[in-house]
Amino acid sequence: MGSFKLLRKMLGTEDFTSSTGLVTTIRSLVAEALGVALIVFVGCGATLNFVTSTDIVQIGLTFGCITFACVQWGFSMSGAHLNPAITLGILLTGRLGWLRGFLYIGSQCFGALGGSFLLQVLAPRYHHGHLGTTYLFPGGVDPTCQSGDCIIGNVKPWQGFGIELMVSLVLVLVYLSATDPLQSEDETTNVPLAMGLAVAGVHLMAFPYTGCGANPARSLGPAVIAQQWDNHWVYWAGPLAGGMLAACLHRFVFSSFRRHQRHQYDITATTDPMKMHNVN
Repeated sequence: MGSFKLLRKMLGTEDFTSSTGLVTTIRSLVAEALGVALIVFVGCGATLNFVTSTDIVQIGLTFGCITFACVQWGFSMSGAHLNPAITLGILLTGRLGWLRGFLYIGSQCFGALGGSFLLQVLAPRYHHGHLGTTYLFPGGVDPTCQSGDCIIGNVKPWQGFGIELMVSLVLVLVYLSATDPLQSEDETTNVPLAMGLAVAGVHLMAFPYTGCGANPARSLGPAVIAQQWDNHWVYWAGPLAGGMLAACLHRFVFSSFRRHQRHQYDITATTDPMKMHNVN
């Protein structure tokens, strides 16, 4: 009986057994879908700069600013994960029920599809084959090369995987730290600002290499609408691995002092985003 009760708490079935919990869950799912849709529409829209040449600073700041805005309005409703890698990190630290977590990921992907479709409708037809899809930098041909591998500067899939893992590690670590329920009042972090700056920073670094997915849903939406699937696995495997690594580091290394001072993280932790993220 005890094991069954523990399983129910892990899954977070209480979110679906009461009218209040169900309404809260639905509101959270809508917030996640809309937030990701806006990030994809605005962020990927900035990559379709057909007035001037591609500006990495413009793209990085656009993704950072729209992330700041979406986390600002969505945080009290869903925790504003807006990224399957962050949701996975939250799941592995025991702050969210697994049922709601998988629904979050589904909503994020649905929102990305919606944002990409809207961008296709509103963008000039010339850009319908691109739509901000993520891809590995192809490099170029060395004009002095006489034989052998004449491609220079190309990013290989395993390198893309590593870059996506590292930038996602940064994002998930920032989110987990900023929303840590064990932090004291003196440590309270401005979550929207922290996430906006983190997203902008990783885009400034990684965009020339991989297009900086750092978010499987963000990469999925444009890929589906534009039908561009080259090395798409990199943009799922890398971020999710980064999210898993971040969760392990946060739970077992960086948060150890707080845990020992107050209490251990528990897989039965609340699944209410208003509580798990210290939102009053």
